[in-house]
Amino acid sequence: MGRLISYPVLSTISSEDWIPVSDISTEGNPLRNVTVSALSTFFNENGVWAPITGGINYSGGKVGINTDNPQGTLNIVNDSPGTWSLRLTAADGGDMGGFLQDSSNNTELILKEGGGSGNVVLNSLGKSYIAGGNFGIGTGVPNSKCHIVGDPGFTALRVDGPTIAEDDIEIQNSFNGLILKSPDGTRYRITVANGGTLTVTAV
Repeated sequence: MGRLISYPVLSTISSEDWIPVSDISTEGNPLRNVTVSALSTFFNENGVWAPITGGINYSGGKVGINTDNPQGTLNIVNDSPGTWSLRLTAADGGDMGGFLQDSSNNTELILKEGGGSGNVVLNSLGKSYIAGGNFGIGTGVPNSKCHIVGDPGFTALRVDGPTIAEDDIEIQNSFNGLILKSPDGTRYRITVANGGTLTVTAV
C-alpha cells in the first residue's frame, strides 16, 4: 500500500500513493483517500484534467484562465494593461515574444528573434512593423525588403488615401528612383533632378 501524501509533494507521487480529497464526490459518495491512478480515472471520465504520456489532457469543454466563464476553447483574461496575455519561451530559455496587452488596451503580437529583439510587431491599432529580413506578399521567397507578386488581372500594389494628396508614394532619397522593366527585359531607373528634370538610366 502506498503512502498517504499531502498536496505540496504532488510532483513526487507514484500511481500507488494516496491523496486526501475532500471536495470531489461521485454519485453522492465523497472521495476521501484515493490512489493517484483511481483519481486520474475519475478526472478523465468526468471531463477534468487528466495526465497523459508527456503531459496533461482536458477531455471536453472550455478552459478559462482568470475567468470562470470561458468564451472559447481557451480563454485568457489578462491582469492589467501593459502585461503579457501569453508569453513564449524557447527550449534554450530565450524570449520568443507572445501576445501583449499594451498600455492603451490594444493587442500586440510580438515575435522575437534569437537575441530577444522584437523583429515583428503587429498592433491592433498602433504601429506595426517588421524590423528584420524580407517580407513577401504572394511569394514565399522574397528577394527584397518588400516583394509583391500579384495575381493575374489585379494590381500588385494600390494606394488609396482620404484625399488625392495622400495617395502619393514618396521616395525621399534623391539617389534612388523608380525602376521599370521594358518589354525586352532592360531595367531603367527614373530619377528627378532639381527643377523637376527626369533622368532615365539603364541599370
